[in-house]
Amino acid sequence: MSAELVTRFKNITPDGGVIELVVWKVPTPVPPTEHGFKYRAVYAKDGVRIDQLVEDFIAAVAARRAT
Repeated sequence: MSAELVTRFKNITPDGGVIELVVWKVPTPVPPTEHGFKYRAVYAKDGVRIDQLVEDFIAAVAARRAT
C-alpha cells in the first residue's frame, strides 16, 4: 500500500505569500512519529519560509484547550 493523499490546500495571498498544507495517510508511521500520517505545512513569502508557523500553531492549540 502506498501513501494516500488526505488533503491538499494551497493559496497565494494578495501580497505574494504562499500557504500550503498537504497530508498523506501512510501504511506505516514515519519515524520518529507513531501515527500514520505524513504532512507538510508551510507559509513562505519571497521564497523564505516563515518558521514561526509551528510555534503559533502549538500556541493556538494550547489556547483552545484552555477554554
